Order: sequence, then C-alpha cells, then structure tokens
Amino acid sequence: MPKPAPLGFFIFASFFFLFPSIANAQVVINEFLPNHSSGVDWVELYSSIDIEISGWILDDDGTTTDMAVILPDTFIGPSTNNFYTIDVGTRLNQDTDTVYLYLPTRGNPVDSRSYSTNSETDISLGRFPDGQVWGTCTPTKNSTNSNCSFPIP
Repeated sequence: MPKPAPLGFFIFASFFFLFPSIANAQVVINEFLPNHSSGVDWVELYSSIDIEISGWILDDDGTTTDMAVILPDTFIGPSTNNFYTIDVGTRLNQDTDTVYLYLPTRGNPVDSRSYSTNSETDISLGRFPDGQVWGTCTPTKNSTNSNCSFPIP
C-alpha cells in the first residue's frame, strides 16, 4: 500500500501554486546608466532562474508612456543569459528618477530603483554581486557587475 504524502508537501504545493509570482522576484533591475558620454541610456535586468519575460514593462517616474516593452519570446536566466539589456534612448534623467519593472498586467512593480544626484558621467548604478546590494559601478552592460563602491547616492 502506498504511503500517504506528508502534510508538509501539501502545504508547499498549495503555496507554490497559489503564489506563482514568487519567481518574479528573481528578475530584478540589475544595473542602469543614466549619464553617459556617448550612446544611449540603458537598463539591465538579471535573473538567477530561467523565466520568460515577454511583455514585461520598463517605465520611469513621471511619464505617461512606457520606457520599453520587452519583445515576445524573450527569456532570461542561466540556460540562455542571466542578463537582458534594453536601450531606452534618453529616458533616464541624469539627476533624479525612478526605474520600474512591471509584469505585462502592470499592478505593483516587480522591482524598482530610485536615484538622485548621479552627476558622474559613465558611472552606472548597479547591484553587486549581481542581483544583491546597490552601488555605483564601472558600467558592465550585459555582463557581471564589478568594480562597485557603496553606498550610492
């Protein structure tokens, strides 16, 4: 006769299926460059798990239009690339702004980061190690953050 599943399994399974957005917390804004000497502003996302991010939305503070909508069939994570970078033109203010990451359904942001007084050219705001603590960094677009200092402005 098969042994009944333990109560802990049912609690875990119920929690996992009732709250699937926990995986969303694994996708974070990892780095962005609001003040550059050449090129465009960009925002880098990071994920430690494999997940599709098609239709997710990047936005900034005080605007009525989305900064970017992620293209269909876009995946992020260890089996493809832990990083996904979006060029956003000149949408990030050099002195103060907030970057938001939303699911396609909007609602509350999956992640956000406010900043003020980033007057240094070619210095990014990034998490080090990737996905963790915010600092000011030498830009590492679409690769592991390094050469960061703390705290950030």
